[in-house]
Amino acid sequence: MKIAITADCHLNRQVYKNTLDKEFITIPFRSADYIRSLKWIVDQCIEMKPDLFVIAGDIYDYYEPTNELRGILSFQLSRLAEAKIATVLMTGNHDICKKHHALKDLQELNLKSLKIVDKPYSMVFKKNLFLFFPYSLDIEQKNKTTKEEFTEFVNRVKANMPSDIEETFFFGHFAVKGAKLNTYKVLDEESMNDDDLDGLVTATTTTIVEKTKNYLNQNAHDITVSDLDSIGAKYVFLGDYHEHQFLSTKKCYSMYCGSIEKSSFNEKEQDKGFVVYDSEVKEIENYGKSRFVKYPNSRTMLEFKGNLKSIYAAINEIDASKYQGSIVKVYCVGSDEELMEFSVGLKELLKTVDNKFSPVYKLYGQKLIGSVGVSLADVLEQKVMDQGHIGNDDVIKVVEEMIKERFTNEKECKRALDLAHEIYQSIGQK
Repeated sequence: MKIAITADCHLNRQVYKNTLDKEFITIPFRSADYIRSLKWIVDQCIEMKPDLFVIAGDIYDYYEPTNELRGILSFQLSRLAEAKIATVLMTGNHDICKKHHALKDLQELNLKSLKIVDKPYSMVFKKNLFLFFPYSLDIEQKNKTTKEEFTEFVNRVKANMPSDIEETFFFGHFAVKGAKLNTYKVLDEESMNDDDLDGLVTATTTTIVEKTKNYLNQNAHDITVSDLDSIGAKYVFLGDYHEHQFLSTKKCYSMYCGSIEKSSFNEKEQDKGFVVYDSEVKEIENYGKSRFVKYPNSRTMLEFKGNLKSIYAAINEIDASKYQGSIVKVYCVGSDEELMEFSVGLKELLKTVDNKFSPVYKLYGQKLIGSVGVSLADVLEQKVMDQGHIGNDDVIKVVEEMIKERFTNEKECKRALDLAHEIYQSIGQK
């Protein structure tokens, strides 16, 4: 038996949305990147003919996709149906709002080869038990926590476990405590002796350190690896976190499949693709009888940090043939003089980037060495540079900061904050 699993397709991703794609001429190029990746995965499935294809949530990036994107997804699903490949689509947190979800139209078609899973569901298929745990409306509406619904589902399955099951597979879309949220590069002047230094950028008058930091989910209310072990499944395949990674379970093989494309510069070095379980192959460490299949055409991203001189030096060292059509970011870090030199030379620098890499998109910014602290504005500026936009959660954080700065009276501040959150919640329910 073969099962192909992927997650986090984010087909209507709207980053850098003013730059349209050359192939899909009405669609932002980043959304088109995800479409091409999904098409490639479907191509691979048609060739290998798995018994089941599962997308473990976040088919869309936003719960109101355009008709054009719905049509693109429907076409790929029709190709799978023609190849007689049973397909399961699970809702993820990006697919859902308070009242409905983006897969409702497909669900209402009630197609034989396609199953839309928007609440916990189990089925027996070829003497194997398949458990599906999507991000549901009950969780979104806060009728239940993820952990409450998870516990109820697992207990219900155990109470009604068929006696002749050969293997159990679990597919979910949620956060796991202890899993890696993401890897960030942090600029630091003071940490020259740290053990986790990733590299140095040497400027004319300033030496800075670029550290790699792995951020782990520490939310005590999330599902734990012990919870995953309690399922009784041999394999656990998850969506939600974008990095393909293994979880430290003891009784099962468990992993995040990862997103099908890179969503930001924090993912620029990550491999993207999908996972295949094959009962005929030998078990190996971490994967068991599953394997990761790498997508070879993931959008390349280049990031250059330092002063003008060191950025030019780094650009000249790179084999440009491997990075044509990249997203390129240049970021000056240095003294007042170095920032001034960068500003004066920026136009010529961007011309050099154009000539060498023919980038699909360019970003640039700067940071003064020696500045104390990091404001919310700095964080959001970096997020816009990395992702091309900020989300609703970021907006409410900015509003909260502004309210706290402007209101000295505690009661007035609380009233303003309550009003802001009331407006935010009403928007989120539309």
